[in-house]
Amino acid sequence: MMGIDADPSCVRTLAEQLRRIPEINCVVLLLGRFNLLAMGLFTNIEQLDHLVKTQIRNLPGVQRVETAISVHNLKYEAGVARIMPKSEPAADLAPGGAPLANSKSKRSTRKRRVSV
Repeated sequence: MMGIDADPSCVRTLAEQLRRIPEINCVVLLLGRFNLLAMGLFTNIEQLDHLVKTQIRNLPGVQRVETAISVHNLKYEAGVARIMPKSEPAADLAPGGAPLANSKSKRSTRKRRVSV
């Protein structure tokens, strides 16, 4: 995981640039300690270090990058709040993205996609 401090006027552009980096599989705009959170799966620390030093720190507007390495996940449920682009409609979903049985409306209290 990478917490990224950025010039506020560059955050949206940076998010788009980060999204295009193949090694990164999650980019989130934040309020709080960092402007952006980027996540990826890496086979070793050197791979992460190389990405941060050669690509992320060189992006215009990046002020600081702080990395955190997950050593054990106690709980992670992607189906609880599946994050989808704004262009995709929200719908009741089962794990894996299939529509839930007995779904009566898009206003259901069951799991649904969350537009960002």
